[in-house]
Amino acid sequence: MSTPITREQAVQASKAVRRLTELRNMATHTANEDSEQLGLVKFLDTFFADHQGEFLACWFVVRDEYEPMIGMFSLLQLRVNNFNQAREKEAAK
Repeated sequence: MSTPITREQAVQASKAVRRLTELRNMATHTANEDSEQLGLVKFLDTFFADHQGEFLACWFVVRDEYEPMIGMFSLLQLRVNNFNQAREKEAAK
């Protein structure tokens, strides 16, 4: 098992993804840009493979914990809004 991802590593990977996207969206490439693209793909491949457990764990937490919690808060907010609207209508009479 690898060590947890640090903020610096996450920022570095984020920058690598952004740069790789830029390179892939370019119409033409120089030899240096082709080499850079290959290097970025290798870096990201290693990074994500080394930390696959963390990424999968995050996915499961978001899907199984946070999404249901956000759904519950949304329903609660909807009820509060409906209650407030009903009170405003009643007060306006």
